[in-house]
Amino acid sequence: MNKQIQRIRGDRVWKYGGAVMALGLIVGTVVNSIKPLSPRAYNSFFAFECLIEVTVGYISASRYTQGLIAAALSAAKAALVGIAPELALGLLWAMKLIHPTILDINGIPRVIGNGVVDLCIRSGADVSPGHALLVVPVAVISGLAAGLIGGLIGGRGERTFESRYRCE
Repeated sequence: MNKQIQRIRGDRVWKYGGAVMALGLIVGTVVNSIKPLSPRAYNSFFAFECLIEVTVGYISASRYTQGLIAAALSAAKAALVGIAPELALGLLWAMKLIHPTILDINGIPRVIGNGVVDLCIRSGADVSPGHALLVVPVAVISGLAAGLIGGLIGGRGERTFESRYRCE
């Protein structure tokens, strides 16, 4: 049992951050399918995901003493794991197994589908399954930026700066 606990503690934080983000996306999609999220709740959902990315960058920089780039990459990997349910939904949509409902920015149905309401796409225009792929670069860019911020907060940047430029 102790070996398992040590393994979990020593594992990279991006895996857990990505799993939490993926689970949050699934829960958010279910809630959004039951009753469309208001614009405020919709924005809060993605702020929560950004907070997780910043946390992954922070922990990567402070606990694992990784540099800023490595912290940013860790958060980007977590973001990629986190969007896996959205990519699966896009794949099922492309295979014509399901057709999700697409809401506009105010939460009003724009494209009526069957059962599932897509959480990551809110658009006033017609969309296709290929639009689900646009989530990938958005997730990577936001993950890199949030991980960089988390890494800076984690103190790695401060320690590097202080060690290079000591003010005595």
